[in-house]
Amino acid sequence: MARLSVRRILAIAFAAVALLPLVLFSVSVWWLLKRHLDEDTEEIVKNALRYISIQTSGAISDDPARMLPPILLSAGSSTDADHLLSILSAARETRPDVLRLAILDADRRILCAFPFSRTDIGSIYPLKTNIAEGFINHSKPFNAPTAANEHRMALEISFISGDRTVVGTIDLTGISLRLVLTKLSYYDRIGVVDEAGRYILCSDPDRVLSGERLPPEALTMTPTLIDQEDGVFIATSLSIPSSEWRSVYLRSKFVADAPVREFFILVSRLAALSMIVAAAGAFASWRAVTGPLGSLVARISLIADGRYSERVAGPFPIEFGKIAAAFNSMAESVEHRETALQRSEERYRLLFSENPVPAILADESNGTLADANPAAEIFYGYSLADLKTMRIENLDADPFSDILSRIRTAAADRRSLLTRHRLKSGTVKDVELYTHHIEIEDRLFMHTIVFDLTDRIGAEKFMKAALEEKEKLLKEIDHRVHNNQQMIVSLLRMQAETEKTEESRTALKKAHDRMFAMALAHDLVYQMKDLSLVDMRVFAERLVQNYSLNYGGHARTANIAIEDLRLDLEQAIPFALALNEFLSATLLDEAGEAAPLTISIRIEETAKRDREATLEITVPRDGRTILSAESAFLSVSVAMAVAGQLRGSASWFTENEAGERSATLRFPIAARKTSS
Repeated sequence: MARLSVRRILAIAFAAVALLPLVLFSVSVWWLLKRHLDEDTEEIVKNALRYISIQTSGAISDDPARMLPPILLSAGSSTDADHLLSILSAARETRPDVLRLAILDADRRILCAFPFSRTDIGSIYPLKTNIAEGFINHSKPFNAPTAANEHRMALEISFISGDRTVVGTIDLTGISLRLVLTKLSYYDRIGVVDEAGRYILCSDPDRVLSGERLPPEALTMTPTLIDQEDGVFIATSLSIPSSEWRSVYLRSKFVADAPVREFFILVSRLAALSMIVAAAGAFASWRAVTGPLGSLVARISLIADGRYSERVAGPFPIEFGKIAAAFNSMAESVEHRETALQRSEERYRLLFSENPVPAILADESNGTLADANPAAEIFYGYSLADLKTMRIENLDADPFSDILSRIRTAAADRRSLLTRHRLKSGTVKDVELYTHHIEIEDRLFMHTIVFDLTDRIGAEKFMKAALEEKEKLLKEIDHRVHNNQQMIVSLLRMQAETEKTEESRTALKKAHDRMFAMALAHDLVYQMKDLSLVDMRVFAERLVQNYSLNYGGHARTANIAIEDLRLDLEQAIPFALALNEFLSATLLDEAGEAAPLTISIRIEETAKRDREATLEITVPRDGRTILSAESAFLSVSVAMAVAGQLRGSASWFTENEAGERSATLRFPIAARKTSS
């Protein structure tokens, strides 16, 4: 990044001080001015549009409603042309913008017209309006030739009562000329357009005669910016009651923005004046700063050349005086630098030599030992002279270990390194090395502290061996418990086979199944690497398989859908008993042809962030071996007791809307205990 000169910094600072308030003020005033101008202009334009709408509505709807019906009422059923002519001429005197009036009979033939022409009497009038009796009817605007062969935009109005019709032609061009007085400026345009956006009335009548149209986006109440051939305008429109026409006002954007432009011209002049003043102030400040600064730099250069007796002195400003005092203090301290450096090296030597922990100093580039403290001499059994002839890899007991590279990596990562060192006596010691880099006389060394870990590692090996022995003993105990359980299972099965009554055999078989479930849990613990947990998925599969083997064709099949659930023996044994009771009531079928049941275990998280397991056994609708709660009192009691032991809840087989029956056991999963 390029450095800035003092002159440039001062110029930027003065310019910022001069322009920033002006910019903030200008932006704030411009925003307020623009907002108020827009609001005032919008309100004036809306008032002008309302005025135009009222005037236009009166000209095409209200006034004809007051003029045409009285004409027919006065004419009555008279056919006297002179009488009718007097009525029409009297009506036209109040409406100079009406080009022509005519009274028609039932066949739309002219009875009388004003201006009067005898050739027109009896001819069929080309009516342009719709025929709706009792209403003022309007035609679409059209070009109407006048007596002077001029073409004007006109509108035909009519009123029908009985068999007579009165028709009038209104001069819209004359109404357009009155719109000029409503404009805010010469460049604005105001008028009335039909549903297609074509001018009917306009402050510029030529646009009416040329049939000019406005774009659809201009025909909204919201001010819209449109681009016309004669400039850019802000268009606003308003619908006219009792018609499909809209009054429209095109405000010249050039005129509307004139106050803002004048404001910015004034601000620009003020900004230019501020910049001139800021430049003059920056130049004067630069002259006031650079003079004393040059003198200060000259004195400092003498000190930098080694002339420490020189002192920076002179009539400086307060800030430069502080800098001069700081450099004088630096010159005094530099004189003592060599002495301080020597003392620092001596302190390091004392810390290195007096350290009771072995420490060595090796060249970082090749690992040559440059120094060692007395503790290292005692530990390795070598003299200092002998150590200085060796490299650090000569101390390592592993000939294939790239010890130098490993030490560099450990030092860079700020971590220790475990290795083995061989002493002069041949003894191999387990050591931990802590290394950091130091620089002495422009050379990089590795300062390594050596900790003897032989006794600690020996103790760890002893503890590991003791732990393995305890694990073997625990497995042996578990194996003996498992063998005793298997013996009880076998005795129960043998006893059941020798019983003569079916009730005794059934009771012994149930006892056998319960004992087998508990024995299976112990068996799985013995087979797992982790002696504290039982995989419930494997347990369920083995338990279903046992029923298939022991009961042959009387055991139905089961679909097992179990999430990964592992329980300790404290929960595994009760869970095994509950699952066995549910299966004994559902798996056995005399025909062995019932539909498969479903065994599922889900694990969910409760609102208290605890884990909860749900065991659910679902029997299809055709299940025929489900014992009722009354007939399986012992099984129900065992299931409920197990649920209480697990601090959960159990429900015996209940039927849902689909006709399926399901038993459910819910219990919280105990957090696994970890040793400290």
